[in-house]
Amino acid sequence: MGGGSAGGATAGGSAGGATAGGSAGGEMAGGSAGGATAGGSAGGATAGGSAGGAMAGGSAGGGSADGGVADAGTGSCNAVAYGAPGIPFRLVASFPAATGGTIVPGTYDAIDAQTTDPSVNWTFRGTYVFEASGTLNTLEQLSRIGVPTAIVRRAWTWSVSGTSLIEVPTCGFSGGPLAVPYSVRIDGGTFIDLRANSAATLYTYRRR
Repeated sequence: MGGGSAGGATAGGSAGGATAGGSAGGEMAGGSAGGATAGGSAGGATAGGSAGGAMAGGSAGGGSADGGVADAGTGSCNAVAYGAPGIPFRLVASFPAATGGTIVPGTYDAIDAQTTDPSVNWTFRGTYVFEASGTLNTLEQLSRIGVPTAIVRRAWTWSVSGTSLIEVPTCGFSGGPLAVPYSVRIDGGTFIDLRANSAATLYTYRRR
């Protein structure tokens, strides 16, 4: 799909200027997470960027990968609620190429987290809400197993360009637009795979 529509919705941002090396999907870029140093790596995933929703500039402390009092998250960008528990990363040999597709507006919960890096020892929890108006609200938490980190809320506008999901930040993220490789799959449900750009991770979200 080219252009700026997804599921019939026109997003407020455009593909122009989006950084392919941005973050999305739960990597902590520019902050610490469960002991990972700022600007360094998080369980083997580079801090330079990730894929699928951007936990950039967050810090460790507070929160639980499986819920608890920290489910409210940090910040006031949205009021999204989790719909699935945290999930550990599983090791795979490789990822399929992104294929794009039509993103159907709705609420999507992370149900799978994959990595090609055997040193990654993390759990991930995430929920995305794609609005037909072009608004995207995200709720994410990336934790080293046994060391929970803060839950982060952010807001974006969204569109698609080819096989990239374009996320333009409007709340909670100070970086520029992100270009996230993605694939939509219909297989007993509606799924979106979001591939990390500079980290060896891929996240699968299922529509409620």
